[in-house]
Amino acid sequence: MIREVPADIVVEATFTNLTDGEPALSHVRWALRASP
Repeated sequence: MIREVPADIVVEATFTNLTDGEPALSHVRWALRASP
Protein backbone atom coordinates (compact mmCIF):
# COMPACT_ATOMS: atom_id res chain seq x y z
CA MET A 1 0.00 0.00 0.00
CA ILE A 2 2.75 2.50 0.87
CA ARG A 3 4.25 2.00 -2.58
CA GLU A 4 1.05 3.31 -4.17
CA VAL A 5 0.79 6.68 -2.39
CA PRO A 6 3.23 9.54 -1.86
CA ALA A 7 4.35 9.76 1.77
CA ASP A 8 6.71 12.02 3.69
CA ILE A 9 6.62 9.90 6.86
CA VAL A 10 6.58 6.12 7.28
CA VAL A 11 5.94 4.58 10.71
CA GLU A 12 7.04 0.96 11.08
CA ALA A 13 4.96 -0.79 13.76
CA THR A 14 4.77 -4.45 12.70
CA PHE A 15 5.76 -7.31 14.96
CA THR A 16 9.45 -8.06 14.63
CA ASN A 17 11.32 -11.35 14.79
CA LEU A 18 14.16 -10.69 17.23
CA THR A 19 16.47 -13.10 15.39
CA ASP A 20 16.45 -11.43 11.97
CA GLY A 21 14.48 -8.20 12.46
CA GLU A 22 11.93 -9.12 9.81
CA PRO A 23 9.58 -7.93 8.44
CA ALA A 24 10.35 -4.53 9.97
CA LEU A 25 13.93 -4.42 8.69
CA SER A 26 12.84 -4.89 5.07
CA HIS A 27 10.16 -2.22 5.43
CA VAL A 28 12.64 0.32 6.80
CA ARG A 29 15.24 -0.49 4.15
CA TRP A 30 12.65 -0.06 1.40
CA ALA A 31 11.53 3.30 2.85
CA LEU A 32 15.12 4.56 3.02
CA ARG A 33 15.81 3.53 -0.59
CA ALA A 34 12.61 5.25 -1.72
CA SER A 35 13.50 8.58 -0.10
CA PRO A 36 14.87 11.30 -2.39
